[in-house]
Amino acid sequence: MQTESAKPAPRTGMMSDLAAYLKWITATAPLLAWGAFLLIVLSSLSEGLGLALLPSILSVAGLDLQGAGNLEVFAHAMSRALAAVGLKPTLAVLLVIFFLLTSMRTLLRRVQYLGMLALDQSSLLALRNRLYRAVLNANWLFLCRSRSAEFAHALTSEMTRVGQITILSLTLAGEIAVAMIYGLITLVLSPAFAGLVVAAAALLIFLLRGTVTSLHDSGARFSAATQRLHNGMSEVLQHLKTAKTYGAEGQSLQMFVSFNRDVMDAALDMGRRRALASALFEGGSILILCLMIYVLIEMLHAPAAGVLMLLLIFARLIPHLQSGHQHFRELAGMLPSFANVMEQVRRCEAAAEPPGDQDRRLKLQTFISLDAVTFSYGTAGAGAVRDIDLVIGAGKIVALVGPSGAGKSTIIDLIMGLLTPQSGAVSIDGHRLAPADAHAWRKEIGYVAQDAPLLNLTVRDNMLWGRPDATDDEIMAALQRAGAAPFIEALPAGLDSIVGERGILFSQGERQRLALARALLRKPALLILDEATNGLDAETETLVMRQIDGLRATTSVLLVAHRLSTIRWADLVYVIDAGAVAESGRWDDLNRRSRGRFRALCEAQYLVA
Repeated sequence: MQTESAKPAPRTGMMSDLAAYLKWITATAPLLAWGAFLLIVLSSLSEGLGLALLPSILSVAGLDLQGAGNLEVFAHAMSRALAAVGLKPTLAVLLVIFFLLTSMRTLLRRVQYLGMLALDQSSLLALRNRLYRAVLNANWLFLCRSRSAEFAHALTSEMTRVGQITILSLTLAGEIAVAMIYGLITLVLSPAFAGLVVAAAALLIFLLRGTVTSLHDSGARFSAATQRLHNGMSEVLQHLKTAKTYGAEGQSLQMFVSFNRDVMDAALDMGRRRALASALFEGGSILILCLMIYVLIEMLHAPAAGVLMLLLIFARLIPHLQSGHQHFRELAGMLPSFANVMEQVRRCEAAAEPPGDQDRRLKLQTFISLDAVTFSYGTAGAGAVRDIDLVIGAGKIVALVGPSGAGKSTIIDLIMGLLTPQSGAVSIDGHRLAPADAHAWRKEIGYVAQDAPLLNLTVRDNMLWGRPDATDDEIMAALQRAGAAPFIEALPAGLDSIVGERGILFSQGERQRLALARALLRKPALLILDEATNGLDAETETLVMRQIDGLRATTSVLLVAHRLSTIRWADLVYVIDAGAVAESGRWDDLNRRSRGRFRALCEAQYLVA
């Protein structure tokens, strides 16, 4: 089966990515989003009001504003406003008000930051949960064709970058709000100067538009490079034992270094573009300042007091503009990560299984049947099945045997409802198993795979993963039936023993017995053992199979095995070859067919009767 790598997110513009992100956070946490926006407005207004007091402070301090045009009018208007609320515009009063406004701005900015942080974490939590839920709910065929490392990368590295977008975008919004207030004050004081500033700023932004676009593209390349690094690293670490056994550490290191260098090159490229954009913006800002001074003095013949006030405004505005442009540049590099995460969400949600009734259970009473079932993964080769007919009776032990790639695992996935037949039907007691029934049916299944996956938790936690409401007595009973109780009881911590990553602290046979105990703890109507005893010695396997044979009254068993001695217990054996049923019958009957496919398999394992 081919693995389908996630396609990169479709290339979109920065503004469309930003609009999509803002739409996401306002829909996810509307109260926090609008609260943060309100705090930005209040903080910007407090700074603007503080600046608006300066003409009055200068006037009271003795600076002659006569002949300063709108500056004098502005100072008088502010004085009248204060007088209207019963405050005499003395220097002490004005300075106290200025201090209070500045303190209020400081307090508002602190609250604003905390609000931004809450919005950032809330939206990030919702996005991470949505992606993880989408991955879990995706259908099995889609997951088989995808790379789990890409989902892991989106849930970790990409989410870290996405987490910076809220802070950057809201900080940028604050810078824009302050710039607008400064612009309004400038417009009141000198419409001509305000017009020149707006025209110059618009020209500067227009000239630098290419640097921002290149930063967005550079961010997309960095995101792709980190994804390749994460994919390669995950694959190597998963097969580290093989790499060391083959002496392939050098090859693994070479691959890692190559991917890591790509990340470094992408990061350096993004850094160079940021530095260039910053230098161009700062240089352009200084040029605009020089031009404004020249125009004010030489062409507009502005009075000294007016020039002083306008230069003060411009001097305070420049840091906000530079900071805003810096945040804008950083935002351009981060937004592709959000686009990538949302593309992963879109792909997974488009491949979602039908939800079904989560409280429903689909009981097995008489039989499970596959009727003329055909399925293909869409590629030529192993795994496909065609016109399969088989029956698993309630309380029976049925075995599937056959060479690797014959389609046995595909049949198991069809029976569990993980895959849907392209033709034919899987039925439970004559009821066709529809995709919407899959959740209800899988509640009745205990599944034990060959690799026996265990979580790096305690033995108890791993057991409860199969059945959360189980008691310790029930867990120990399941461990006993699976032949795992003796070695668990011998551990100093017993059920509280940590199993290690993927159960590495136990042998393969012990891991398989733990996985079997977890399946038995579910009290399944159907127990599926997919090469689940190949790590057991012959004596332990016999003991385990005797326990399984004793489950007939309540449980049907489907055995898949290459080691044919395992299936002597079976009531019925299906021989699968090239995606079809080649033979079926009891062990002894099949073994007596001198030219049968099963006989050939037995001969290969020296099990000829």
